[in-house]
This record gives sequence, C-alpha cells and structure tokens, in this order.
Amino acid sequence: MADEDGAGLRDRLSKQGEEALGKLASDLLENPLVNSAITRAFSARRLPSGGQGFFHPDNFTFGQPLFLSDVVATAIGVPGVAWVDVGDDDTGLRFRRLGRPPAGEAARGRIDAAAREVLRADSDPSNPENGRVGVLMRGRP
Repeated sequence: MADEDGAGLRDRLSKQGEEALGKLASDLLENPLVNSAITRAFSARRLPSGGQGFFHPDNFTFGQPLFLSDVVATAIGVPGVAWVDVGDDDTGLRFRRLGRPPAGEAARGRIDAAAREVLRADSDPSNPENGRVGVLMRGRP
C-alpha cells in the first residue's frame, strides 16, 4: 500500500512540476522584456548600450552572405531564449529571402549576396522591400 501511495504522490508532483514549467515558459514568452530584447538584438539600429543591432548597416558589406549560424547565435544570446527551431516551413525559422520560396538557404546555412548587393533587414513597415525579421515565440506545451 505504501508503494502505491508513493507512486501516486510522485505522479501528482511530476504533473504539478510540468504545469509549473509550462506556466513559467508562457510567462517568459509573454514577457515584454524578452520580446523587446529579441527585437533590439536583430534591429538595424544603434542600440542604447552603444552597440549595434545584428542588421545594422555597418555589420554587412557588398557580397557578404548572411550565415544561419550567426542568426542562431544571436537569438540564443538573448536572455530568456533557450532554443531556436530552423527550417523552411511555418513551424520553424524561415531562413530565406523575403517574398521568395525557399531555395535551400537553411540547408546551405547561408543566404548569398551578389557582388554588388548588401543584405539588409530593416524591419521597417514603411519600407517592406528592405527586409524584415519576424519572431515566433512559443513555450513548451
């Protein structure tokens, strides 16, 4: 009988632990500090700290490719981010040129730039042709 009670208690505690972790993940995702930190990290602006956002124009030059590993490293470097999903569909990071279907960029791990092209992602709704960064955040169910 004691083993049955112990197993039931462990099951209840395990379920409560999972629910608490799910709540914590939801709270982090809804946290405006995490959202704004990601937005700042990938901005094309000079940051209040004096640094530059990932897509700041000084970070790219003519013909320089955009490496997926740099994007993932930047995302993981944001406090509150523990995992980045990479793919070419709607369930993960869509690593491709804006307005074009995937052309193997995620598999190659880079988006190439032409010799006279500078890649950019200003995320400016007034100038969508200048690229954008969108983040889909979700926790563990």
